[in-house]
Amino acid sequence: MSERTIAEELAPYRADLEVALAYGGHTHSFDDVVARLEAGSAQHWRGVESIVITEIIDYPQRKTCNVWLAGGNLAEIARMVPVLEAWAREMGCTHASFTGRKGWARTFLSRDGWTPTLEVLE
Repeated sequence: MSERTIAEELAPYRADLEVALAYGGHTHSFDDVVARLEAGSAQHWRGVESIVITEIIDYPQRKTCNVWLAGGNLAEIARMVPVLEAWAREMGCTHASFTGRKGWARTFLSRDGWTPTLEVLE
């Protein structure tokens, strides 16, 4: 039996990812996300009803794990974040960021100490 491709693994989450990509300004397509995952420049964290896509950004002054895309069940995503934060620390990240629409600031993130620091205007 052959292994499933990343595109096949992400198929159940495609609609959620496409919504997140639309909020992000259509900078990437679903296929672009798959390509980044295949290349190893992004990571995926799958739940039963949710998906989180992270990327490690190696800035000159710090290494940051950025939650690039997330969609699905909010409570499940909240349970996933500590796991990916622990992984990020293992990867040498000293910071974490969460890219998303303003509404994310009213979720578990604010309760867990995340604070808005930047707003992008287009």
